[in-house]
Amino acid sequence: MIDIELKRKEAKTLTFTIKDSNGVVIDVSNPTTVEFVVKDSLDVGTTIISKVNADFDKTNASSGVVKVNLSTTNTDNVGNFIGELKISFSGTNIDKSDYITIRIREAVTT
Repeated sequence: MIDIELKRKEAKTLTFTIKDSNGVVIDVSNPTTVEFVVKDSLDVGTTIISKVNADFDKTNASSGVVKVNLSTTNTDNVGNFIGELKISFSGTNIDKSDYITIRIREAVTT
């Protein structure tokens, strides 16, 4: 499980390195879909963040690295959330990531 802690209204770039079950980096240069979804942990029907394809920086995808920027709007809700990263290729999928827990806390200063 991956744990991420953010402050409310914090703009942040999340970096993911994609590896297979043996820990070997996977080239993710040409996916059909890259998707990062975060939902309320108490109500998984409520989507908090949804990022797909064009939202990702795939500059280093051949080394298994993808990045996604979260805006201050994405981090506007305080609480505990769960997320998943999914990458699809024509004909195959990389399994969804382990759950990603995301905690967004009120900032101490504004």
